[in-house]
Amino acid sequence: MDHLTILNQNAGNFNWPEAVLIQEILRGSKGSVHTTKNFLELEQILRLHEDDQPEMVGIGGGDGTVSRTLTKISESWGRVPDRIATYSMGTMNNISIFSEVHSFWDKIRRKIGLRTSPIKLAEIISESIKSEEPLKTKDIALLDTNGRKGFNIGFGIIPKLVWLYYGNSIEHYQHFDQNLQENNIVEYSTQKGGTYQALSTMAKSVAGVMKKNSLENRFFTERLEADIYIDGHKLNLPQQPTGMYLASYEELSLGLPFFIPKITPEARSIPGKMQIVISWAEPKDYVKAIPTVFAGNHMEKAIYVHANELEIISDKIIPCQVDADYVFNDNFKINYDRDLKIISPI
Repeated sequence: MDHLTILNQNAGNFNWPEAVLIQEILRGSKGSVHTTKNFLELEQILRLHEDDQPEMVGIGGGDGTVSRTLTKISESWGRVPDRIATYSMGTMNNISIFSEVHSFWDKIRRKIGLRTSPIKLAEIISESIKSEEPLKTKDIALLDTNGRKGFNIGFGIIPKLVWLYYGNSIEHYQHFDQNLQENNIVEYSTQKGGTYQALSTMAKSVAGVMKKNSLENRFFTERLEADIYIDGHKLNLPQQPTGMYLASYEELSLGLPFFIPKITPEARSIPGKMQIVISWAEPKDYVKAIPTVFAGNHMEKAIYVHANELEIISDKIIPCQVDADYVFNDNFKINYDRDLKIISPI
């Protein structure tokens, strides 16, 4: 089995000593290791392997890196290899959690000089290739959002929380949204702040929505004005949704291994389908549901369904987050693509 391993130098927890060690570990195996600084370098590497596509792709970075790389691979090669190795070098690394890898522990290991999960993963892959022994893998659904490959997708309250996590203000969002409808580009921050910023955003949002008529309350109460279709059938809800979430895995990382909400608690229970959660709850309802969601139970004022396809048709451009990256459109078609085999370092 051959591999192509690509490590993103811009990832939140990328560091050169670790990257060099991964390259040394994989040196004797059939394949190559590259580091990239931008899309242009990524595209150049993929073109070099277009006629000799590897059986396995290794991706070093966070969720956004994995999503963007798989999208570029699909566009360049016309397919995504079945086996994917995710080297958890990002800020949060949701994609690694279902393999029981938490970036929190790797941050500590890096500081005290212990072997990290990416190093262990490289060692396992190298040994497997040399011995021709099968790798331990876990199946996960690859989702497609208007051509963008990914694993967790959100609308409404989800991209708004991501917006605040990136350090943007509510006032800036309102200005951005107004210009978005007029097809004007307004810059915004995408600076990931890690665990502290994630927990701080959550705490500030909770405190804000508990205040009557607060800016946060109005911000998170805005409803998604769109027609929603699940597997071709139009959805009728008591009210238009305030939040929608689709995912391939159950848990959502906030940076701490003991503080993990399970928004889609049955995400992998039905092979060949994705779990969709659509809620018409008010902001205070979300706050009250926090213990319920962390326990992996269903919240009220929401539906939980498994489906192959979700379609959203709106008269205005709406933001969507795909693995913490933004996609803007007025129409979205989200499909279950197929199962990938994620190689586990545990």
